[in-house]
Formats: sequence, C-alpha cells, structure tokens
Amino acid sequence: MKFTADGRVVSGRVVWNFVIQALHNENITVYGEGQQIWEIAELVIELTGSSSKIVYHPLLQDDPKQGCPDISLAKSVLGWQAQIQLREGLKGTIDYFDLLLREKKA
Repeated sequence: MKFTADGRVVSGRVVWNFVIQALHNENITVYGEGQQIWEIAELVIELTGSSSKIVYHPLLQDDPKQGCPDISLAKSVLGWQAQIQLREGLKGTIDYFDLLLREKKA
C-alpha cells in the first residue's frame, strides 16, 4: 500500500477513498450522480461516526459512465459468490483502515 507524504493512502478505489476521508473527518468527494454511490458514502459516514459532508463533483472525463461487474465466471469456475452484506463488509473495511492509519501515525 502506498502513502502520500502526509500519511494518506493512495488509492483509486471509491470505498477506500470514502473511508479514509471519513476517518479524517474530511468532505467525501462523490464524482457523478449515481444513487448507489451516494448511499455508500452516507453509510460510511454513519458507520465511522464522522462529521464528513458529501460533496458532489462532475464525473471525471475518463471515468466509466456505468459499472456493472459480472461475477458469473467466478461463480461458475470457482464456485465463489459474495456472502457478506454491504454494512458488514464496510465495518470490516473501516476497522482495517482505522488500524492502518493509527499504525502509520505511531
């Protein structure tokens, strides 16, 4: 995992970015107008107890307009399918990044 000079995790992942911004009580940046992404941002704020606000920015030019992952290959070849609900998965992700950021400060 890479860090910036001020200890921020470098990531292009939406959930990681939301969690890190919320743990720092920074505004959560949402690009585009997708309802699901807003709901995830709101849930991250709730689960972290953050005072963060959600700030809208226009969709970046190189971002895909619509994402729809297809996990059917993983299911058919590996017999794998997701079994963790969003809230539970976010709690684990938040705990992980909270620990990681506290260790980085130490």
